[in-house]
Amino acid sequence: MERTWSTTGLLLAISVVTAAMCTATQADTIIFKGGKSVSGNFYRQGSRYVIEPYHGAAFSVPVSDVTGIVLAPNPNSEKARGYQWDLVKYNISQSDNLPKIENMLRQFIAAHPQSTFLSSARKALIKYRQYQKLHLIKVGQKWISPYALAALKQDVDKKLRAAVQLYERGRLTRALKVARHATLQLPSSAHAWVVMGVIEYRLNRLSSARQDLAKALRLAPDNIAALNDAAILNFKTHQQPRSLVLFGKALAIDAGNRQLLDNIYATLRRYKADRKSPLFTNFRRNFKMANHAMEVRLARRGLYRLGGTWVNAKIYKKAAAKLTAFQEQKQAIQSSYDSAVLAFKAVEAQIRQTNAQIVNLQNVIGNLQAQQNFLAYQTGYYDYGAQAALSMNLATLAQAQAHITQLENQRISILAGLASIRAQARAFQKSGPGVVLDGRQEMLFPRKFAPVPKPLAMPNHLLRPHARILSSTPLGHRIRLPLHPR
Repeated sequence: MERTWSTTGLLLAISVVTAAMCTATQADTIIFKGGKSVSGNFYRQGSRYVIEPYHGAAFSVPVSDVTGIVLAPNPNSEKARGYQWDLVKYNISQSDNLPKIENMLRQFIAAHPQSTFLSSARKALIKYRQYQKLHLIKVGQKWISPYALAALKQDVDKKLRAAVQLYERGRLTRALKVARHATLQLPSSAHAWVVMGVIEYRLNRLSSARQDLAKALRLAPDNIAALNDAAILNFKTHQQPRSLVLFGKALAIDAGNRQLLDNIYATLRRYKADRKSPLFTNFRRNFKMANHAMEVRLARRGLYRLGGTWVNAKIYKKAAAKLTAFQEQKQAIQSSYDSAVLAFKAVEAQIRQTNAQIVNLQNVIGNLQAQQNFLAYQTGYYDYGAQAALSMNLATLAQAQAHITQLENQRISILAGLASIRAQARAFQKSGPGVVLDGRQEMLFPRKFAPVPKPLAMPNHLLRPHARILSSTPLGHRIRLPLHPR
């Protein structure tokens, strides 16, 4: 499989790294006690070696600390030329550009006329020249004719259609096997990687699905299905801003794609990240413009957006009537709650005012009683004027305390009413309007392999009175009430 290195490829890569190190640095390898080593140049200075490593500053060590030295090969030696030939072969294996391959071989032949690999290089040059004359195309590590490529593409397309059909029937394991075979046959097919990514996603193999979709986007950065599916995958894995970036690219390429717009609609409804960021606000503005154009276009066909779906005029009018009644009931509950809160605040203010009056009366009564007691102690008499004022203040205090009792009873009654309204609001929120879909994100297959879209009309069973479907209109349906009045 493409995800694993073959033994030959691994050895070739190692030899290339070795060649690059030798040709770039021509460095010796100095081995120290304990097995550590460093690559670079060195020279002896008395009883010490001065070492100039390839990376880092120069340093010196005692001669006794060096246990071995491996000298770099002569750049003109056969061994060094062998490294160069390995490098050329590796570069050829990574390229599908025949003129570029021919140029690499020419340069090697010109630079190493005495190499023992000269014959191999010349044979390779003749072979790739022949490939160029036959207009061969590289598929994986094989070079095939355009006719063979066309036949291969037809076979791969057939397999992908079969994989999508198996997917639709719920035979996911078999669908994945067929799709994987298609990617092995034609690794350069972005469609094959998209189909495989969708199946992996459905199987909840999110890491594998991410790799498949990343390969598809490397092969075809403007593939709408790959962009859409990668955006949904990022949203599911809690990378919501990245999801908007990918959806934005898809929207810029194909703003008239209804399925894409429906997926974006569902994404915006569920978006939990920063809704005030420029990324979100700019993206939402672009979506609104594209969605408005789609609404105008589908209105000519008698279809209208209702949340995350599209319905005919009859269903739309019925839903609009339900939403109007729902909104009116919502406003009535909200008005009742707001009025009760205002009444509660007014009673609280009266309680505070009356309590302040009681405290003031108690202070005045306390002072008058102290004066009368002092006068009676000194003279044996009371001040009848002060006594009359004291009696009047005591009566006023009794009235204020009775008023406080009434206000406290009113407060308790209002709190009970607020609790009743909150219970009514919770029940109201649970019921929902019963007519509007919130929308859902759907993975897309490449258009040529996608199943036939479902009809754009809301099934009647979604209009049943108690269906719990979230509202998506500007009216909304949730009543936001504080847990306690302020």
